[in-house]
Amino acid sequence: MLSYGCNKRYSVEINQSCNLKGKPSKPHPIFSCSQTREMGEEAKAVVPESLLKKQKRNEEWELAKKQELEAAKKKKVENRKLIFNRAKQYAREYDAQEKELIQLKREAKLKGGFYVDPEAKLLFIIRIRGINAMHPRTRKILQLLRLRQIFNGVFLKVNKATVNMLHLVEPYVTYGYPNLKSVRELIYKRGYGKLKNQRIALTDNAIVEQALGKFGIICVEDVIHEIMTVGPHFKEANNFLWPFQLKAPLGGLKKKRNHYVEGGDAGNHTCKFLIDELKASVPILKKVYSNGEVWKMNVEFLERRSELGKDGGCCQRKAEIEAHEKKGCRGKVKVEEAADASS
Repeated sequence: MLSYGCNKRYSVEINQSCNLKGKPSKPHPIFSCSQTREMGEEAKAVVPESLLKKQKRNEEWELAKKQELEAAKKKKVENRKLIFNRAKQYAREYDAQEKELIQLKREAKLKGGFYVDPEAKLLFIIRIRGINAMHPRTRKILQLLRLRQIFNGVFLKVNKATVNMLHLVEPYVTYGYPNLKSVRELIYKRGYGKLKNQRIALTDNAIVEQALGKFGIICVEDVIHEIMTVGPHFKEANNFLWPFQLKAPLGGLKKKRNHYVEGGDAGNHTCKFLIDELKASVPILKKVYSNGEVWKMNVEFLERRSELGKDGGCCQRKAEIEAHEKKGCRGKVKVEEAADASS
């Protein structure tokens, strides 16, 4: 055995055999020093087991994350289609309700009657006064209504309990019955959601789905529909909406210490509207003692009649009636239109 070494560390042993003549045969091919060094390093370079486990775990995490992103992207596409279909359905529903209301009013008008709208189910309340000289019970009711600051507004469901609470805090709030346009603009322009007790702007439908997805409410249009129709999940949708922070009216308030029917700002703003609507719908005769006894119809009814353009009828004809003799009254009473009397 002969040994040919490149250095002290690495050596290559070559078997050498003798023939009959005593001469050595051709040796086997000898490896170079660099090749033997690499072979030795590969034999000694062992990868730790912990590193192998870490690499395997990272690969599994990366694969799971990729699958999760693909599933989220697919779900987002499906949600967009669903949201679009729901918005179309809600639009058709609102149009059908409006057409039905117009049809009912026309039918009532043809029969000579008046259509009375059903009682409203939704209220919008705004606080207009501070805490000076306020009874503790009133302060507690305002806290329950989530009206903690001036010009805060909230939606409220109409029932006996809420109406009784409103009567107690009526000098401090103003309220009315909002329509679809008002509800939509409030939520889109001033709407904020409550997510993990934080006030978050409604910039994405994912925020709504994260908070109200378990109730089947996945977009802003669902929230508007639930609030407007006072649906079965009205409480959850209303609690999700942060109290609206509104600005003061342009030009300021008129007189917030007085009721709305007295020319102020407090109380129900719909009362005066209902009274005006009644005056415009029903003729009210008023006795005037200028140039004798003359009955005049109210101006509101005459203006509404001129807008409708209705001709004929007992209210538009001149008539003279004979009245029973009463104390302080003449024998004949003249009934004329206010327009003729003014002319």
